[in-house]
Amino acid sequence: MKRRLLLVSNSTLHGGGYLGHCEKQIQEFFGENVKRILFVPYALHDRDAYAKTARDKLQSLGYAVDSIHETADPVEAVKKAEGIFIGTNVSTISINTTNDMPIVYPPTLAAIGLVPFNINPHYLDPDPSSKHMGETREQRIQQYHEEPNTPSVLVSLGCPTRHRTPTTTALTL
Repeated sequence: MKRRLLLVSNSTLHGGGYLGHCEKQIQEFFGENVKRILFVPYALHDRDAYAKTARDKLQSLGYAVDSIHETADPVEAVKKAEGIFIGTNVSTISINTTNDMPIVYPPTLAAIGLVPFNINPHYLDPDPSSKHMGETREQRIQQYHEEPNTPSVLVSLGCPTRHRTPTTTALTL
């Protein structure tokens, strides 16, 4: 069986709903022969809610949806799937992106731990008039906090931030 993989770089686009910007391409790509789509919801912590969002949208386009996290045998589900809707990043040879890929690959992502948090540098608050083509930085950081539960400090451009612990005072600029 020839499998159809739907790889969408962003699920939302300014001014539209979930997958609203690519409904036509989804229907053209899967066509009439694909009746069931396997959804892989691992991009977000609340897999049930994410699967419901995808299921509601894809059902409105005429497709039945199974979510891999609800299957007894995920490997078998992939083998039998007529169509798969999966995050583009996890379907490639590496989950690195050009946004986070270092010039020289470090042996570890661990740092020296002088402060008990991660920093998100160059943070910009969402611009309500922006026509940004996907999730805002704020939304991505909220999604980041769903899994690792690692504290983060958002450092806005040109905005000093001071953090104090009993042993350390840090100033980010």
